[in-house]
Amino acid sequence: MTCARVSGLAAVSGLWLAVLACPAAGRVELAGRYIDTKNGFSLCPPMGAEQKREFSVSRLVGWQVRDARTGAISWTLTVRREGGPAGSDARGFAEAIRAAMEKAGECRVEGVEPVRLLDRQAFRVGAERGDTARRWHRETWVVLDPNTSLVVALAGPAGMKDALDAASAAIVDTLRLFDVGRADAERKESLDRGRSLLAALTPQRLAAAIPPEPQWFIYRRGGEELGYLCTTVKAARREGASGLEVRSLARLNVPGGQVMYVRRELFASADRGRERWTETLSMYAKGRLVKKVSESGWQEPGAVVCKVSAEKTRTLRKPLPPAMAAVYLPRALTFLLPRLVKLDAPGAYGFATYTTAANDFDLCTFAVRGRKETTIGSRTVQAIVAADQLAADKAPATLYLDDDGALLRMETPEGVIMEQASLAAVLRRWSDAGGKAAGDR
Repeated sequence: MTCARVSGLAAVSGLWLAVLACPAAGRVELAGRYIDTKNGFSLCPPMGAEQKREFSVSRLVGWQVRDARTGAISWTLTVRREGGPAGSDARGFAEAIRAAMEKAGECRVEGVEPVRLLDRQAFRVGAERGDTARRWHRETWVVLDPNTSLVVALAGPAGMKDALDAASAAIVDTLRLFDVGRADAERKESLDRGRSLLAALTPQRLAAAIPPEPQWFIYRRGGEELGYLCTTVKAARREGASGLEVRSLARLNVPGGQVMYVRRELFASADRGRERWTETLSMYAKGRLVKKVSESGWQEPGAVVCKVSAEKTRTLRKPLPPAMAAVYLPRALTFLLPRLVKLDAPGAYGFATYTTAANDFDLCTFAVRGRKETTIGSRTVQAIVAADQLAADKAPATLYLDDDGALLRMETPEGVIMEQASLAAVLRRWSDAGGKAAGDR
């Protein structure tokens, strides 16, 4: 869909969270972890913030937080890399930061406070910019080496000074640094393992992994039931190629009393050379359809094509070169992934998945971690634990699987739990679920 990355078992939760994530006024709730494998840092941005995909040499990533009432941009979060400033000691470094900020524009620096962060020298900077439209800037500079600093910067109206300071403290508290070289090596190893798995797929292997009956799940957050998901997988043949067909329906409660249905129909051949999907998001308020977004996609020689229909219709095309095609995971196959990997030993599998929002490929990683005793409903089981990471810059969801790879429970970084349920349990809560899953509109 257009509002979230779509791959893996966590996809529908991502769709729902994109709609749900509206931060309360005067309060910052943090989203799942953003991970930058190229620059070696991660942090948790504000819930509901829009990530900006435009980058520059110094600006590594940014988010915009909008006013819940007007939709206007309220404040921004940016992470950038700065050269220097060179200071012989903490005091000299602080003065160099002050001089650099004041030189950059109309600015009054209120303070540069030396602190320790992640066992490194860091500085908390507060400054006010502008003449008539005054804006408050709260920045945290973390010294990576004598010539480089990582800067986490928040900016917004001067009247939001206290709120921005509180948000900065919460976000910076989640900042983590890691070894880029080690991450690169792990990524290469996982892609090699994923490439080998895909090359070995056959129609027979896919058919053997298909669950015998529809799978039902209930979504919960903080003990509240939010909706359900039903998925059905079967062997199929299209355009002369054997593979599998997936149909799924999710019903999810949305803030404001609205209800969202996400219906998906997907096909992929075992050789991954043929793929088609259709996905439709329908929003209802008091039983009346208020919004509908749909997309359809397919593979053609050397490319993935996607047609998105909302207020306007647009067609996207992304080249799929041979090297990418070797690790490309069609959407339908993501539903069977836990049943295809080796579950008896830890290991990570990397794939390229297509995301409509950016018309680009993401690195999806599925990692088997080991076993852990957990409670599913009223049962205590020794489940296989796995991590489903939909993109390299996102924190993974935690999956609990049985010995056949069937999903028992999923826990997302945002606190959503999706747990296996019987049709009877779903019908007790949503009496129309059976008809909806069968195709009723």
